[in-house]
Amino acid sequence: MNKEREIRRIRDLILRSVHSSLGGEEERELEAWRKASPRNEETFRKLVEQRFSPEEYARYRQARQSDDWPVVRRKLRKYRSMRFLSWRWVARYAAVVLVGVVALYWLRWRPAEEPRRVVARQEILPGEMKAVLRLESGERIALGKRAERQDERLAVRGISERDSALVYGEQPERRVERHVLAVPRGGEYVLTLADGTKVWLNSESELRYPSYFGDSERRVSVVGEAYFQVAKDESSPFVVEAGEVAVRVTGTEFNVMAYADADRVETTLARGGVTVEAGGRSERIVPGEQAVYAKATGELSAREVDVALYTSWKDGVFEFRDMPLSLVARQLERWYDVDIVFADSAVAAFRFTGAVKKAKPLDFILNIIRDTQSVDYRIEGREVTISKK
Repeated sequence: MNKEREIRRIRDLILRSVHSSLGGEEERELEAWRKASPRNEETFRKLVEQRFSPEEYARYRQARQSDDWPVVRRKLRKYRSMRFLSWRWVARYAAVVLVGVVALYWLRWRPAEEPRRVVARQEILPGEMKAVLRLESGERIALGKRAERQDERLAVRGISERDSALVYGEQPERRVERHVLAVPRGGEYVLTLADGTKVWLNSESELRYPSYFGDSERRVSVVGEAYFQVAKDESSPFVVEAGEVAVRVTGTEFNVMAYADADRVETTLARGGVTVEAGGRSERIVPGEQAVYAKATGELSAREVDVALYTSWKDGVFEFRDMPLSLVARQLERWYDVDIVFADSAVAAFRFTGAVKKAKPLDFILNIIRDTQSVDYRIEGREVTISKK
């Protein structure tokens, strides 16, 4: 058996062993491989620690058996000299990346030396579904799995919380109120507005909106990042304000990134069509395009992009392509509620490509960055310091 086939064989045996689907002969084969060297045993342990869910493994097996698998195989061969998770198509194959490719990483590319010691290492868990609803009266209602149920306070306003998602019912007989949904660091949340529009809010974001929309126009404003799935209504345009930018639609899906500390506002279109207005100019974009407003110059432009890079966050995946570590750090700070500092400013400019599920602890992602870049890190409390190796 050649090396390539041996790696694939061992990878499949390990992944199947996690879900107890090995036969007796296969168990003996895997056991013999584990005993062949300490490195093999450590690799086995590392893969088992990933705790792949049955759903992830099932999707991995489905991809292995489908016509898509040759595509994955060709990409693997093309990028075999590169390190972990270096593919533009990774969002579509998130389960394959996190099951099959994690296995390939440990079996093929993992450095032979002992793992580097991490100073003051501790596990920092990912964020969760949580938010605070601020009412026009000044009342605040905490939302999310860990918050105390507030069904009665919500119900009198025609609102309900279902599976950590806020849902507004139609309420034409009630007085229209202005509401604010605020998502802190370490959180995300989903909201369905009174017209049926669904909004995913990213960490450290706020959405301002009326409790009920009138007939002429539906208008909301956002600070931070949100993905909109707008209910179609030709007679009532939907307008999203993001600072100096206004996005106008009737029914479509798009992402708006408008963090206060970012130097631009990005509107990325997934479906339908939108018109983006800013600085006295407007851009009509189609799916697969992004409108970019530069805050410093007031310039508005459009470009083609890979939409998945800008929307995968709502599906539970971090995806980075040739991104400076300084920008990677911003996303990690918001989701894990940490502060990341660079011991050397040059390190912040290092560029990283990869994709990782957001449900993983912070050190899982930091270890990937460490193993694929010339950097190391240490964690002290909720501060992470990244330095050059």
